[in-house]
This record gives sequence, structure tokens and C-alpha cells, in this order.
Amino acid sequence: MKIVSKRKVLFFFSFLVLIINAKAQSFKTAEQAIELAIKNKPVNDYQKLKTYQYRSYNKFTMQKGKPLKELGFPNNLIDGNEIKKSKYDVSIDSFYNSQYIFLSETIADKYMKNAVQSEEVVRAIKMSGLKKASLSLIAINFQIVSFYDDYLRISKVDYLGPLSKNALKTYDYELVETKIHNNDTTYKINFKPKEGKFFEGLKGRVNINSDGYAIESIIAQAAEIPRIRFKIEQRFNRKNRHWFPTFYSSEVDFNGVVEVKGFNVIGVLNVSYNEVSVNDSIVKVKFDDAPIRISDSAEVKAEVLINDYRKLPLTIKEEKTYVGNDFLGIKKRASNRISYLEIIRTGFIPLGLFKTNITQIINYNAFEKFRPMVNLYTSENLSKRFTTGGYFGYSFGDKKLKYGAMAETYLNKKNEIKLKAELVNDIIESGNVKFFNDKRTITDVTRHFVFTNMDYNKKLEFSATVRPFNYMLTTFFVNETRRESNTTYSFLKNGEPINKYTFKEVGASFRYAFGERYLKKGSDKIIFSAPYPIVFFKITNGYQDFEYLKLDIKIKNYVQIYGLGRTDFELTAGNINNPVPYSISYNGKGNILAGNLFRIGGANVFETMGRNEFLSSQYAALFINHKFNRLLFKSKKFSPALSLITNLGIGKLQAKQLHLNYPIKTLEKGYLESGIYAEETIRLKNNLLRGFGIAFYHRYGPNRNPELIDNFFAKFTITLGI
Repeated sequence: MKIVSKRKVLFFFSFLVLIINAKAQSFKTAEQAIELAIKNKPVNDYQKLKTYQYRSYNKFTMQKGKPLKELGFPNNLIDGNEIKKSKYDVSIDSFYNSQYIFLSETIADKYMKNAVQSEEVVRAIKMSGLKKASLSLIAINFQIVSFYDDYLRISKVDYLGPLSKNALKTYDYELVETKIHNNDTTYKINFKPKEGKFFEGLKGRVNINSDGYAIESIIAQAAEIPRIRFKIEQRFNRKNRHWFPTFYSSEVDFNGVVEVKGFNVIGVLNVSYNEVSVNDSIVKVKFDDAPIRISDSAEVKAEVLINDYRKLPLTIKEEKTYVGNDFLGIKKRASNRISYLEIIRTGFIPLGLFKTNITQIINYNAFEKFRPMVNLYTSENLSKRFTTGGYFGYSFGDKKLKYGAMAETYLNKKNEIKLKAELVNDIIESGNVKFFNDKRTITDVTRHFVFTNMDYNKKLEFSATVRPFNYMLTTFFVNETRRESNTTYSFLKNGEPINKYTFKEVGASFRYAFGERYLKKGSDKIIFSAPYPIVFFKITNGYQDFEYLKLDIKIKNYVQIYGLGRTDFELTAGNINNPVPYSISYNGKGNILAGNLFRIGGANVFETMGRNEFLSSQYAALFINHKFNRLLFKSKKFSPALSLITNLGIGKLQAKQLHLNYPIKTLEKGYLESGIYAEETIRLKNNLLRGFGIAFYHRYGPNRNPELIDNFFAKFTITLGI
């Protein structure tokens, strides 16, 4: 018996040693677990699954944060004085303790196929305090980042992810706990940027599961205090042998940039994923509509559908947010702020059945001087099928009346088929190129201030727009334009110098943005991102008085460079096959007005080139802006975001002898300039202004100015927005 017992004991201890050794081999250091997680990203990234679909329930609240005074904001941002505010302290605290500033709930279905084709449909919307759903607030529900991406774009900042390709070189990891359950092991790992590494990084905790070394859960926030504070959490679970999100949460502290009644505002989004299906066939989706769209019945049937997908009933505080009293006007003020956001985004102020464009109320430029205007357009409250309206104004510089009118109708909103007629009697920049469906930038607005070489422009145009398939928007047009130069310039035609021209054109314009995500409701749209180059192409055929074929192209994109920031670039080019007047040639895209000390920096323009300094009938220009942001150095008192800029251009002009009575320079030898831009050299705590910066540019190469000092330029800049 004793011999048998010894053998049993020996066998038991041998078996125990084998188990311990096996378990010991499964234990990993933090770096080993992270290395395996990075290696297995292509398999575990749910965004790369062949197909998936789910129904999400999203809840978004706006909550009270700290008083603006505690955040160090100027007193003029706080309502009332200290004596007056003290009377309402108790009432304000009572309001914020009993209800939120704002609450919304949405139900959305998402379908994804081959990691490219996607469609999201908002089935239900419920919002507190708003008569109509705000597209800007609905958009918040779809601004979800993935920790499987190398870079996470949050509030216009690109943060390097803790599981990015080379994260082990930039992040420190600490294994704080190893938890064994069933056949799996969970590694709980803290992460933060390495000391001495300058990059936009995150800090937090990630739980890695040994089953495929996938993310089980993660919570992260900015490692350095950003302008907009945030905290993001994401949880995953296994579905059909694949890891898929089950919960997403983001908390955004606007740090006083958004405020209500003297208090900072915090936005909280919670998303739960239901009815998840992975790698199953998707047969009911055609993927021929907008990537994200809102169902026509989303606001009508919201209550029933939302009740079905609430995992927990509304709290008393949430119920009061929907129906509670607003005796202090806090919710009304929040609604007004949301309305202001919509006005800034769309450019229109709603007036019941009509609307007015804020960009057409007051205008100024160096040629017209001050130009007040009146404009009025029909809104969707009058008709969702058509829009009509116009504007008129009087400019004190040239003492002339300007006006315009338009009418457009949607034949099919799903495929964005619309017809448009437009009549204009106004001025236009001579030698400029405008692409259909190209968003107007702040640079376009600021350049308009100092325009001098303008044409009087009378135009009648008819156009038809259609989206033939995802990511492509096409516009066909026909127009007749009568232009008159306001300078001494004239064009030699049939032996006679003329400064009045009639152009008749027919053509097509295309915009292609593969993989672009945008939210659409009726004719309104919010574009989120385009991970691939955006391509604009326009072909114009002139006939009768001037016969020509004009081809224009623009390509813009960005590239993330590990550890060095982001490079934005824009390539533009154009070609006209026959000699034409200055009006429809290419003016060089210069951004300096000679003799004017008021110089405004822009983007994708030549900052050291005079406006109308060069003229081309064929040209190409490349604008490169590498943004280091704050990767090079950081300090509490001085931490500007640095950018290096290089712009290149080349061109030539046909039949230069036909262009008379105006200084004409050409670009056969090319044009070169470079600069450095320090954004937010002076950082501000303000609702609208982020800070002031300064930029220095140098003009060099064959077209440099004779005097060395004349090749250096300095410009002050202002950064807007949150």
C-alpha cells in the first residue's frame, strides 16, 4: 500500500508540474501580449470582416460641467455679474440635479460588405427640446473611432493608437493583472507614451484576451491635456468565432468652448450593439444610397422602436429632460446654441417657410468696397422637392446693382437627381476655376476680400446632377455667359481688341470620393471623412464665339507618417486647347495684393505670388503642407503646432501676343515657395477663437523677385473652431 501511495503522489506532483509549466508558458509580459495583439490586428479588426450587420441603440446627453470661472474663462463669457448670479445658484443646481441639458436617442441599422460597401439607416430619432431633429447632433452618434486603427481622429487631432504598427517604440506598457477564466487569459495592461517622445498620444488600460490576442475592452483618454477633453471606452465579445463590439462610450468635456448659463458642457454618448450578425449573407441591401441616411419615418415611429431596444428604462432624470419644466431657460438656451450650430454649418438662418443665407447679407472686397445685400430662399418647410429664391445688393465701390436668382428641384433624392436653373448678374474673379460640388473653404472667403481683377458676369445656366453610384457625383451643365473686364485688359480677336466676351459652354463635372462617409437627410448632408483621395474632374466645351476644350482636375488627400505627423496635399491642373481671353484662363492662384499690408494666410494658394501676377492656358500646381502639430516640442506656456509648407507651380500661355494692355507674366520656368507656419502661437480660451499664429514664407527659384528682401513674407493667422 505504501508503494502504491508513493506512485500516486509522484504521479500527482508530476501532473501538477506539467499544468503549472503549461500555464506559465501562457503567461506573457505586457510587451509580448501587445506584440501579439498588433500582429493579429488584420484578423481581429471587425472593420475588415467580410460582412456584418447590427442594430445599435444610441443615447446622447449634454450635462453640466464646471463653472466657466473655474476654467479660467473671461468674465464676459459668464452670464450676469456675481451678485445677480448668486440669486439663482440654488435654482440652477436644482435644475441640473433633476434633468440634463439635452437628451437624444436613436436606433440605427448598419450593413457592411467587403470592408468597403456600407450603409447605415437611422430608423428612429427622439430629441428633447427640439421641434425637428438636428443633423449636427445626429452626426455625433456616428463619430465612433476604432482602437484597431493606427490613428484615431478626435476633435480634429490625430492620436497615435496604442495598438498602432510601431506602438512598442512609442508607448510604455505595464501588466497590472493576469486573469485566467476557462481556457482563456485576460491581460490587463496600462499604457501611456514613453518619456521624451513627442506625439499626440493616449493613456489608459487595454484588456487583451489570449483567444486570438484580441481587444476584450479598452478605455483611453488624451495623455496631455487637450483643448477638448475626452474619455472613450469600447468593449468586445466573441460572435461566430470573431470579436465584435458590444458597447461603446465616449465622454467629451468641451472645456468651456461650449457653455450654457455660465457652465461648461459635457457630452456623453453610449452605444449598445444588438442583433449582431457576422459573415452571414446580406441580401436586402443594395448599397446604392448614402452611406448614412435617415429614414423618412424616423421621427414618427420613434417611441415604439426606441422602447424595444432600451436595455434599461429611462431614469427619472432622463424622463424629466424630455418633459420637465424649463423655468430657467437652460434647455431653451441649449436649443438656441444647437440652432446656431446648424446656422454656422449650413450658412442659412431659418425663417419659417423661408431661409436667408448669412454669407450673402454683407459683402466686402477691394473692388466693390462695401456691399449690403438682401436674400431669401424657400425652405424645406414649404417644399422638400424644390427650392427657389435669390438675392440683390448694391456695391458702393462701382455703384452698381448686383442680383441673382435660382430654382432647383429634386426628381429623386435617393440618387440625388436634381435640376437647377440659375441667373446671375454679378462680379466674378477673372481667371479662376470653380468645380461643381466642391465645398467652399475659409480661404475662398478671405481671398475675396482683396480681389481687384474682377469681371462683370451675366450668366444663365441650366444643370442636372445625379449620383450614378456610391462615391460619385456628376453634374451636366449648359450655360451662356457675358463677361466684361473692369481693367485695361483686352483680347485680340479677328484683329480687333475687345474687353467684352460671350461664352457658350456645355460640359460635365465629376466628384469621386471612394470610401467617403456622410450623413444625409433630404438634401442636407454632413461629410465625415474620405480615407482615399478625392478627385474632381471637369470637362468644358466652348462653342460659337470662342471654340475651345477645357479640362480641369483637382486631387486632394493626406498621408499619416509614423512619428512625424500628417502631410496634406492638393494637386490641381488645367488645359485649354485654344487661345481664350483672361476671363477663362488660369490666373495662378496668388494670394498677395501688391502694395497692401493687410495679408491673410490661406491654404492651397501661392502665399508669395501676387494676385493675377501670372497667366496660363496650361498649368499644374502642387500644394504640400506637412503638419508636425506638437510633435517637435511641448511646454505648458509655449506649444505651437508647427507646419512646413512647400508649393510648386508650372505653366505656359498660348498666343501671348493676343493679350493686350495688361502686364502678362508666364510660368514656363516654374514657381517655388516654402514656409513655416506656427499655429496657435498664442493660445486662447474662447468659444470661437483657438488662437493666433504666424507664418513665414520664402519665394525662390527662377521666378524670385530681384531684391532679396522682397522674397520674404510674414502673415498672421487666426485659428477658428473647437
